[in-house]
Amino acid sequence: MNRDDKKSNKETNLLELIPMRVSDWKNNDEGLVTLILPKFKSKIGKMFASRFKNPNYEVKLDVIGAFLWKECDGRNNVHKISIELVKEFGDEIEPVYERIKIFFNMLKNLKAIELN
Repeated sequence: MNRDDKKSNKETNLLELIPMRVSDWKNNDEGLVTLILPKFKSKIGKMFASRFKNPNYEVKLDVIGAFLWKECDGRNNVHKISIELVKEFGDEIEPVYERIKIFFNMLKNLKAIELN
């Protein structure tokens, strides 16, 4: 198995994974989403953060990001979410799989979602 085969297997596996939200978030009047992520994750960091005015980061998502975030309900796999994304946004979203891969990897690195 060469390197390209391993890469395509990883991408195929991503499509089968089911994203689940694990971070707090809020929805605004326009339907956009703001993620609320803690600045510190350790117990000591949380203790110091409680003394700050705002112990959290707020990450504002655009329309496409908000749509994807709302679909991360633990019921739909990435492939099904990508189909819904194309139905909603059409050609505007192309290349859909690359964009979804980057978006979900970013959320996973921020510990905002789990991919199961």
